[in-house]
Amino acid sequence: YRFRVQAVDGIGAGQMSTESAVVRTLKVPPFAPETLQVSQVWQYKVELSWVAPAKDGGHNITGYRVWQQSAGSDVWSVSIENTSSNATICLVTGLVGNSEYRFRVSGINTLGLGEHSSPSEVAKTLPVQPYQLLPPAISTRGSSTADLQWVAPDDGGEEITTYMVSRALGDGAFVFGLNTSELSGRLAGLLGSTEYKVRIVAVNSIGASPESAASSFTTMPPVAPQPPNDLSVSHGAPYLANFTWTRPQDDGGRPVLKYS
Repeated sequence: YRFRVQAVDGIGAGQMSTESAVVRTLKVPPFAPETLQVSQVWQYKVELSWVAPAKDGGHNITGYRVWQQSAGSDVWSVSIENTSSNATICLVTGLVGNSEYRFRVSGINTLGLGEHSSPSEVAKTLPVQPYQLLPPAISTRGSSTADLQWVAPDDGGEEITTYMVSRALGDGAFVFGLNTSELSGRLAGLLGSTEYKVRIVAVNSIGASPESAASSFTTMPPVAPQPPNDLSVSHGAPYLANFTWTRPQDDGGRPVLKYS
């Protein structure tokens, strides 16, 4: 800058002084970056781009600091401490799927951190598989059946279509138990007086949730099987009759050994 001075009295302003020598202000951190935008969105990361500050403060910009703010929060947390580059584009990783964020950016030079940009527009990451469920609850136990209930998890942004329950005998391997779109289901074909473990996953169009922790229960003591169904008789040779039937719907918690 150069400067001139004039005196002013009650009559008016006097003549200007001669110009001062040129002076330069001290160097400062960068001005604020401009036009910050979220240029691409994925499930767990976004790409940001911006225009470099109009003035670098007298020192070259060596990097940028990036902040993020979750929807509904007033807190800004640091996403990237220093990009260590003067490029005006970067990836922010480690985000939560199906969640809303805003971002802001500051330039860095040898004198420190500059002014931050205006916040970006809200950006929402893409849907993901459902979140992990709580262990299923055992509502009723029988000799050969168990009724289960569970609470729907966060669906990750896509509707849950199926719940898959697996079961295990004691500490054995988990095998198929049942599939349903409801928040409850019945396991059948169990053994009486036997310990079982059950766990569950939720499925949407993106994929399956992590498996829940297991719930344990012991079935009630075995009882006599229910009656066979659909009994029919047909004539065979003289003095003979042919009988057919279907298995009982409930074997009482132990395999049927014979019919009489």
